[in-house]
Amino acid sequence: MNNFINFANENMTVCTGEYYAVDKNEFEEVIKTNTDEKGVIFLPRSYSKKNILVYLADSYNCLKKGSFVLMPKKMWIAAKQTKGKHAGEDLNVYSNGTIWTYKPNKKALVFVRKDKQ
Repeated sequence: MNNFINFANENMTVCTGEYYAVDKNEFEEVIKTNTDEKGVIFLPRSYSKKNILVYLADSYNCLKKGSFVLMPKKMWIAAKQTKGKHAGEDLNVYSNGTIWTYKPNKKALVFVRKDKQ
């Protein structure tokens, strides 16, 4: 069965029917971590105000195909803003290095957009 990849998303992430996918040519995998009991991820302050993507699951079950990291939608969720006027947008890294996901005790993959050379 062939899956068609659609690059309709401006963040160069793919949302097919079965997988979330991140292009490693556009994003680098920064950290593989867990959210704490409040749903917070802690990053170095140098990532503050960077364009990030956060994916959450109960286990680190993902595939690497070519330049893509594929995460099955049955296991992973794309963490987005849930409150206020920015609901549905990508999460932010605050100046102290925290990312609030509001999903406690989950495995997390954090990707940061690579700087253009």
